[in-house]
Amino acid sequence: MKIYTKNGDDGKTGLLGGERVSKHHNLLDAIGALDELNAFLSCLDADKYDPYARTIIEVQSRLFDIGANIASRFKDPRFTVTDSLPPLIERLESEMDAMTAELPPLTNFILPSGTHNARYAHVCRAVCRRAERLLVSLTFQFPVPPELLSFMNRFSDWLFTYARISNHRAGVQESLWIKS
Repeated sequence: MKIYTKNGDDGKTGLLGGERVSKHHNLLDAIGALDELNAFLSCLDADKYDPYARTIIEVQSRLFDIGANIASRFKDPRFTVTDSLPPLIERLESEMDAMTAELPPLTNFILPSGTHNARYAHVCRAVCRRAERLLVSLTFQFPVPPELLSFMNRFSDWLFTYARISNHRAGVQESLWIKS
């Protein structure tokens, strides 16, 4: 099977269900941000020794599900994620609580910096926030499950905490924001 179809050469792409939309459609902005987040997550060095590697891989799979949900405007039951998100949100919260218990208290804004993992986690957090904003904008067109918005919000918090714990465990000092 060839990877190219030439169907998008006219500036349009197909959604699930066959509808064709312009590649600048806001649905594709949201799907693209999720895809970008997924790609950046692959830059994290979450190997078998990282206790959070399983979470990252599960989130990557859910991001594909969410993209499919958006491409069907949440109408195709084959791609429903609403049941899988609440337990994942709980796991993210539990993991953040465990990481936070190990970290020094946050008393200042910190700059994205530190280890490879911390820097990429901050990039992922910024992309996650953008994806969340784009999903919120879709709520003005059709119902977006609230669990999905909660998940995106919680995952960006998780990424921030993961960046901090990555630096902490490596003994790397966080760079503090210095007010001008």
